[in-house]
Amino acid sequence: MTDLFGIVLEFLRSDIFIPFGLLTIPFLIGRHIPQLKDTVSKIDEMACRLIVFSGILYTLIIIASYCYLFLFIENLNEEYALINRATGPYAWAYWLMLFSWLFITQPFRFKRVRKNILIRLLSVPFS
Repeated sequence: MTDLFGIVLEFLRSDIFIPFGLLTIPFLIGRHIPQLKDTVSKIDEMACRLIVFSGILYTLIIIASYCYLFLFIENLNEEYALINRATGPYAWAYWLMLFSWLFITQPFRFKRVRKNILIRLLSVPFS
């Protein structure tokens, strides 16, 4: 079952997030060509909607996989390690890792963020 979670997460990462980051630059260039402006803007808006949805889906799948792991752990050392990660001294980094895709993708809901070239270029390395 954990393999299924891994396959779905890898699909989202490699087939949706990375191409979005790579295609952001041509979309930003195409937006300034008058013949392509309307078409590129519509495609870009749909891509941003897909990224917003994928970020939510990615976060939910990660949380579900950790819940599944926690419920079916048989080794006490692994259970202690999982609980210590979530509540220990570095819990902030653990929870930031879990929700980072959500924090990175949700600003694309707003038109001001979608249209801002600087924010889009800064988001490319994270996708």
